[in-house]
Amino acid sequence: MGSDNNPRKWYEWYSPDQPREERRLVLKLDLLIVPYAFILYWVKYIDQTNINNAYVSGMSEELNFNGNELVQFQTIFVVGNVLGLLPFIYLFPRVPMHYLVPTLDLGWGIFTLLQYRAQSYGEIMAYRFLVSIFEASYFPGSVVKSVPFSWALLGRIFKNWKFYVLVLWDVFFFNTSANTAAFLLWIKSLSRYDTATMNNLSAISPALGIFFVLFVNFSADLWISRPTAITLASAFNFTGLVILAVWNVPEAAKWFAFSVSYSAVAVSSVLYGWANIILKDNIEERALTLVLMTAIATSTNAWIPLFVYPTVESPRFPRGYVYSACMVVCLVTMTHIISYLFGSNGQKRANTAQRHIEAEPESERVSTIEKVDKATETNSINNTGSHPKQASIPADGVPAA
Repeated sequence: MGSDNNPRKWYEWYSPDQPREERRLVLKLDLLIVPYAFILYWVKYIDQTNINNAYVSGMSEELNFNGNELVQFQTIFVVGNVLGLLPFIYLFPRVPMHYLVPTLDLGWGIFTLLQYRAQSYGEIMAYRFLVSIFEASYFPGSVVKSVPFSWALLGRIFKNWKFYVLVLWDVFFFNTSANTAAFLLWIKSLSRYDTATMNNLSAISPALGIFFVLFVNFSADLWISRPTAITLASAFNFTGLVILAVWNVPEAAKWFAFSVSYSAVAVSSVLYGWANIILKDNIEERALTLVLMTAIATSTNAWIPLFVYPTVESPRFPRGYVYSACMVVCLVTMTHIISYLFGSNGQKRANTAQRHIEAEPESERVSTIEKVDKATETNSINNTGSHPKQASIPADGVPAA
């Protein structure tokens, strides 16, 4: 990002004052880790959502699915994701990531392939559960640093009010998206496209989602603030959800509404990147908090869609679109509360103090620093009964750690 005195321009890959070591790290992240995480997520997402394409491409007719089977396939996947996180919290610090994550990737690939032989509802449920168990490692395993798990660490996290604020924020985010199969089910209901065309048309939304993700995330760092970026993406999502909630609108409006639905996904990287910054003071707490945030927020998708997005109500989903729109409002509201708590009262105040110090004349700055040093020294003497420099050297002459 660059310092306030020497900010990075939008077209610059590095900030002008960034040391060579940091530039090498950025290059490593951008050329090695990010492409790997991208490819892994691409495969994961295809394996996660291909059940929707299969359902509208003849599976429901061949296996005589007439009820809520599709939403149940989706929710069992979420259940596996949440349950799978628990053993991986234990495994992450003990098994090297470059072995664990690719091995699990192969596992979910195998069980994804085996779905072709499923002949019943129960078989598909079993395969979906196993795919999700192996996929559960992706998010924490690819972006979160491994740390040893301990009950003491867990206790510290649960006693920290930040944890509950961030979890609630993440829960709102996870419930802002319409059902992933909604677009496909609506296209199928039009009864005017063959299977291949129907699946091709469903790619409009994720294709536009690429633009939303790039624009919102680069904007958050380079042009506008994080709260504004989240609000902007949410505005597109909210507009689409309102159109779908009304439903009795021109068909062109529905095409627009479904096409912008992936604007909800664009919020993810901004939200989790911001959460990383909020939790930057303690690496261990940050890592476990991010895992718990993901698990708790994801768990809400294991049961809420059963009530608001039942397959038998497709493609209308009268409760679902209204519910998701309400969650968008909650997300934006919570985002600005987060900005007030952790941005305006913390980071911005620190930046203001820094600018004030830099604006002082040199003589006044030295005087201020001396006053702070004397006050700190006096406070240490009052608290410890000795001079701070003396207190840091024990009787054996070895400086304290």
